[in-house]
Amino acid sequence: SYKHIAEAIGQPKAVRAVGGANNRNPVPLIVPCHRIIGAGGALVGYGGGLDAKTYLLALERQKEGGGAS
Repeated sequence: SYKHIAEAIGQPKAVRAVGGANNRNPVPLIVPCHRIIGAGGALVGYGGGLDAKTYLLALERQKEGGGAS
C-alpha cells in the first residue's frame, strides 16, 4: 500500500505524496505501480484500469510458478 511505502521511506505521513508520485511514474514496468493494493487488501485504482492490473498480477504469478487465478 502507499502507507507501507511511505513508512518504508521513513515518511509515514507522506501517503498522498507517494500515491501522487506513483501516479506520475513514467516507467511503470521498471517500477511496477500495478503491485500497489489498498490498505484493506483490495485491488484499487490503476492508470491502465483494474482489468490491466489484474492481468499483470496474474502474469507475474504465472512467471513465478504460482499459476494464474
